[in-house]
Amino acid sequence: MHDLAADRSARWREELLTTVLRITLVFGSAAAVLTVVFAVSAGLHHLVVVDVLAVGLIAWATIHRRLPYPLRTTILLGTTFGLGVLLLNEVALVGLTFLLAFPVLTAALLRLRAVMLALAINAVTLVLIATVDAVDLGEVVPGLTGPYEGTVVAANLLLVNAVMALPCAYLLRRMEASLREELEMSASLAKERAALDANNRQLEREARDRAQAEASQRFHAQLLRAVGEAVVATDRDGRVRYVNPAAQGLYGVTEAQAVGRSIDGLVDLGLGDSDLQDILATVLNGATWTGETEVDLPDGSRLPVLATTAPFRDRDGEVAGLIAVSTDISQLRDTIDQLARSEEIRVAFLRATSHELRTPIAAIVGLAETLQRLDGELDDAGRAQLTERLAANADRLSHLINDLLDVDRLAAGLVTADRQPQELDALVTRAIDEVDTGGRSVETDLVPLTVEVDAPKIERVIANLVANAVRHTAPDREISVRLRDDDGMAQLVVEDDGDGVDPRYLDVIFEPFVQGPERHTDARPGTGLGLALTRELVELHGGTITASNRRPRGCRFEVRLPRST
Repeated sequence: MHDLAADRSARWREELLTTVLRITLVFGSAAAVLTVVFAVSAGLHHLVVVDVLAVGLIAWATIHRRLPYPLRTTILLGTTFGLGVLLLNEVALVGLTFLLAFPVLTAALLRLRAVMLALAINAVTLVLIATVDAVDLGEVVPGLTGPYEGTVVAANLLLVNAVMALPCAYLLRRMEASLREELEMSASLAKERAALDANNRQLEREARDRAQAEASQRFHAQLLRAVGEAVVATDRDGRVRYVNPAAQGLYGVTEAQAVGRSIDGLVDLGLGDSDLQDILATVLNGATWTGETEVDLPDGSRLPVLATTAPFRDRDGEVAGLIAVSTDISQLRDTIDQLARSEEIRVAFLRATSHELRTPIAAIVGLAETLQRLDGELDDAGRAQLTERLAANADRLSHLINDLLDVDRLAAGLVTADRQPQELDALVTRAIDEVDTGGRSVETDLVPLTVEVDAPKIERVIANLVANAVRHTAPDREISVRLRDDDGMAQLVVEDDGDGVDPRYLDVIFEPFVQGPERHTDARPGTGLGLALTRELVELHGGTITASNRRPRGCRFEVRLPRST
């Protein structure tokens, strides 16, 4: 800072020196012209040389500004002092003026020490001149003669000179001190401003970071509120700190009710205390636990969930708590069950169709080969018997293929019902007559009813139900068919006295290729398509079909059809 103040002071003195030199050159040139005229008229030719030399030196110092400052200052001060000494003898008043100006200029252009030196030089010069009486000071102060009087005049002149030069030097010194103080204050203010700017930038960065953190927190909070999984966050002690809306709905609590509670008091995962403590210890050690379990719902039911519990850390990287995410996997389990069921159906289909298709095909091929090989050896009765058996197997194969196609077409909605008014009791009788009961008697209790149905399709429904009862009922047991009007609905009930349906199959008995285990030795295996086709045909007419077991034994199928459309 001192260097900066000194540099500014030096530039100021440089500009002052240049200004003084310019003024001195202008007025000195004018004064030199008058002096030359006076010197020539007075025969003082040496003054002409002195004036020309002095103006030349001042002009040189003025024009050459690149000269060092000390050299230019020395030229000005030396010229001023030299003119003062030389002119004292010739023109005492002018010489004395130059001598008096010498310390003042020194005060303006140099330091205080230089001013003291200049005053000392002036003092020595004036005292010597007064002592040796080299200059007639009477021209300056009339009436004073002699060395004593000259010394008094010189002392007074020096006093005046000091009064003029020293205050000027002191003021310039104070001005430089003020400049240094101003620069120091400016530097201090600049430093403070820089510190304030740095603080402001730091505050702006912190504000941006805070805004970004708040935006990130809002974004993550929105994500947690938007996700469908139940999210619960706790501290290290397992106390709930946050629950998202999905968790609130799943566990039947509000955020105010949940926060602060222990997580095992909020969520019943169906785990023992030791298991929960093991899970908590695992997570607090930095690991993640994932497993399937069930949670109690507010309605008392239990929901299967996939629970994932992971640690979350604070800014120092320490585990601060855990986050538990529970995902409802009930639909996933249903899908898995459906896939398993589809696989069972596929296996059942392959088993049923491979057996049911191969049997008639093998019979047809065998009978055809027999007819071809023994054609000339068979009589009419033998040929007719083989032909009848061949036609029966072909018909059986045709029925199986038609059943497969009909189930597919019905499921795809490609089959429609041509409803016409029909006597339903007559359709029931005709359908029963078409079923091979194997000698079993079928008891009927039929009330005359007129319904609007597609007769062939409803006959097929009745025939399938009766055939199913025959297949699962021993020959010595009864089968009954009843028809009633039940509050505007036609109620058809087919009951048997067999062993009933395994309870495991009651919910799926109408699915394709589902067959319950055979309960008697005379039962013939089926394809599992009859009841599936029956349900599709009943629903095609806007009706319903249900199956249930009778007490103490037997099975009951109930079909309900609307009387009109």
